[in-house]
Amino acid sequence: MFGKHVRILAIAAATAGVVAATVAQAADPRLERAAAELRVGELKSVRYAGDGLGWTFGQAYRPNDAWPKIRLNAWTRTINYETGAMRDEIVLTRAEALGGGGYPHTASQRNDQFVHGSFAWNQTAAGPAPGPRFVAERIHALWITPYGVLKAALRNDAKVGTRSIGGKPMTTLAFTEPGRFRAIAYLDQNRVVRVESRMPDPVLGEVDVVTVYGGYADFGGFAFPTRITQSQGGRPALDLTVREYKRIPTALSVEDLRRVRSKLEAISPGVAPLQPAQ
Repeated sequence: MFGKHVRILAIAAATAGVVAATVAQAADPRLERAAAELRVGELKSVRYAGDGLGWTFGQAYRPNDAWPKIRLNAWTRTINYETGAMRDEIVLTRAEALGGGGYPHTASQRNDQFVHGSFAWNQTAAGPAPGPRFVAERIHALWITPYGVLKAALRNDAKVGTRSIGGKPMTTLAFTEPGRFRAIAYLDQNRVVRVESRMPDPVLGEVDVVTVYGGYADFGGFAFPTRITQSQGGRPALDLTVREYKRIPTALSVEDLRRVRSKLEAISPGVAPLQPAQ
């Protein structure tokens, strides 16, 4: 008889635990409404492109000067949200003579940058080159995009609240991407208009980042900002005008990523293994 009661209590406790876990994992209805309105679940792979200005973080010519300005003559970002992979293709030139960053004084420079999970590399003329120091920065960039931040908020059970920006109340989504960064996304009429985040930095330990999304327009049934500005550590880092945005067939597949990893292993034994989407 005693054993029967113990089994009943154990079953009841286990059932209660499952129910509690289900409740804890259920997203806030306000977050679900915003995700549904923006059709977040329909987006697997996207590409957007534009041009503008950038600033080379931490490379001021003199202390307290602004960071060196660069012109982003062509800037294209491709994301696969399912595999957690991103590619940035950038053509840039110096916008001023002084400053660091290692950029040519007159000619343009092409950068082809990738990230997948805890694995980052740059594609060069000689082949792929490992870039482990870029992982944190690129993962952060991927998951604070307008659709990426909503997917991350859903995945990480974001705390929904309300704050005002310039006297205007907005819905906020606060969450932590484990081991990567912390963020608060601001929604105005269910559109992401601002993300305040803190990411790791090899010099400062952590750096505060503020990304602002404005001028939303319709791109084939999906709303996306036409202007993206960003500051890092309180100084300008990006001012991008988006010219094109589209949903595309699956890009940056796991199979393609594995082929790159095989090449990297041949030139850099012990390279970090590919990880699931994060």
